[in-house]
Amino acid sequence: MWQSDKEPFVEAITSPVAHRTRSHATIKPSAEPEVGYAPQFPTVEVSGPEGVIMVHHHWTADDVMKAADGLSKPGDIGGQRFGQELMAFVQSCRPTQAELRQLLMIRLGPQYNRIDRNWVDGDVRLHLPEWNAPPQGQPDLNGPYREMIRGLIKRVETPYPTTINIDMIASCKQKDDEPVADFLIRLTCVHNDHCGIYTPATRKWSWQGTWSRKRQRKRKRREN
Repeated sequence: MWQSDKEPFVEAITSPVAHRTRSHATIKPSAEPEVGYAPQFPTVEVSGPEGVIMVHHHWTADDVMKAADGLSKPGDIGGQRFGQELMAFVQSCRPTQAELRQLLMIRLGPQYNRIDRNWVDGDVRLHLPEWNAPPQGQPDLNGPYREMIRGLIKRVETPYPTTINIDMIASCKQKDDEPVADFLIRLTCVHNDHCGIYTPATRKWSWQGTWSRKRQRKRKRREN
């Protein structure tokens, strides 16, 4: 059961199966749960008589606002990076299609009409904790949800091409008393927030090696 005030929490399950261990010992809580200990996820995993089940908690308007603040704006980072953020978000928080539409209306504002099409009819949500498709021969209850998310990400990538906000990156200057290492970390964060191009997972050379080779070439030119 969900608490109505502030943060929700799941009340202890009263199922005798859920409260017995293999040794038939009763599981007793160590203390009363504090209000707010459970995360604000619209769909959470709860132990049931036959294993883990999905329990849906409807988001309030405040929940949607908080979730929207955690996402970047596709106009700032490009549709491809926003799609990757969105995929990670839905796999973690598991909103229904209706809740996701509310969130995107808030985050995109008037630009929401760029993606407001081709939604799936009906109440689309995750039914099982596993995101990936089940083994062959088993019903894929999460299939419609995954297809809805993939179609949404494709619709986001088209109107929001990869962008780089050079002005924001160039305005990040080293402070007089700021160590170089700290400035590099801060500059990297600013670059990642305002550049839609991802850093490759592996590089042929490190930036230190490239800088050293450039110095060596300059030295050779001066010697010649």
